[in-house]
Amino acid sequence: ILVKMDSEGHWKKLAAGSTFESINSDTVCNAEIIVPQDVEEQKAIGEYFKCLDTLITLHQHELEKLQNIKKSCLKMMFV
Repeated sequence: ILVKMDSEGHWKKLAAGSTFESINSDTVCNAEIIVPQDVEEQKAIGEYFKCLDTLITLHQHELEKLQNIKKSCLKMMFV
């Protein structure tokens, strides 16, 4: 969440310093982080991302197989 906040420029607004920008620990400790309070909603979100991870892994394996087939075909074509 903290990295996401950085990519959105949240910390830039709060940074101080002339040589290099920095923030203090109080700024980070007081940052407002919104988290679903409903445990069921948290579980549903977790399950959704778990399914996405599985789907991405399956597609990565399929891609690797197809890349191997491509390499083999190219080797046979250009001996």
